[in-house]
Amino acid sequence: MAVFTGSCDTKDFSIDFYDSDTTLRDLIRKKVADTSTREDADDGFYLVDLGKVVSQFKRWKKCLPKVHPFYAIKCNPDPMILRILVKLGAGFDCGSKIEIGRALGVGASPSNIIYANTCKQESHVRFAKQNGVHLMTFDNEDELIKIKKAYPEAQVVLRLAPDDSSSIVKLSCKYGCHVDEAMDLLKTAKDLTLNVIGVSFHVGSVNQDPESFAEPIKATRRVFDEAQKLGFHMQILDIGGGFPGDLLQSAEQPFEKVSINVYLCCR
Repeated sequence: MAVFTGSCDTKDFSIDFYDSDTTLRDLIRKKVADTSTREDADDGFYLVDLGKVVSQFKRWKKCLPKVHPFYAIKCNPDPMILRILVKLGAGFDCGSKIEIGRALGVGASPSNIIYANTCKQESHVRFAKQNGVHLMTFDNEDELIKIKKAYPEAQVVLRLAPDDSSSIVKLSCKYGCHVDEAMDLLKTAKDLTLNVIGVSFHVGSVNQDPESFAEPIKATRRVFDEAQKLGFHMQILDIGGGFPGDLLQSAEQPFEKVSINVYLCCR
């Protein structure tokens, strides 16, 4: 087993090799022992199994081969994780100028980044423009006016607010608009000559209902139809996050079951 320590954006890192029977507890004890005499010995640390990052990406591509994964940098911005995801071909979901910079800094293509924040600073929108990041979300009229002013060439994605009552972390109270509001926003975007190319939603983090994607996908179909009537060429259906991971899922609620439901809804 190879263990990376340090940060790959500096020269202060190392790779250590251990026997295959080495446990996580063994690694933690070694880390504590190695730093016990340092001034920062009481600082926190974390261990990452980079092989798990690769296997989870492959798992995604197997279950949802037609859905291109975009990694949310806010989850864990460690440069080594980001570099591996770039090599695997993942996209990146960024919520700020700093996160966009981190993605670009590890080699991500600007075309493989979405600025997924519906309340952006105007200076951050200009930063996205300067670096060729053209894809960004909106859910209100003020945001459309801001984008028109700072980046009229942007490609924008309308974010809906689905029912996220089955999730542990609910996001619809902060982000997204209802379907009826979406129609007026599409008309506003048309009047501003902005280029709407898709719709996004997020069913909430750690969603407990494998069928939670059904209704928002149906709502997206309605928005797509109305957008196309206005002359927009809709290309993107962003199904957000909320997928269960290994630590929190039950045997009855695996990622595979959720992915089947997503596939059936998107047919």
